[in-house]
Amino acid sequence: MFLFLDTYWKLGNRESEELANLLSSLSLLPDGVSADPALMDDWKKCVSDMITFEEKSGDKPWELRLQK
Repeated sequence: MFLFLDTYWKLGNRESEELANLLSSLSLLPDGVSADPALMDDWKKCVSDMITFEEKSGDKPWELRLQK
C-alpha cells in the first residue's frame, strides 16, 4: 500500500497534504521501526482481518489466503 500511495503522490498529487502526512506516518525509519507505531498497529489489524494464515503439511508448510 505504501509503495502504491507513494507512487501516486509522486506522479502528480504532491499538493495533497493529507496524503503526504499519511506517507510520512507509514514510512519506516532507518532502523526498520515504524514512524508511527499506532498507525502500524492499525495496518496490521487491517491486514489480519483480510488474510487467513493456514498451516499445511507436505511441500507447502503454510498458505496465506484472502478472506472474502
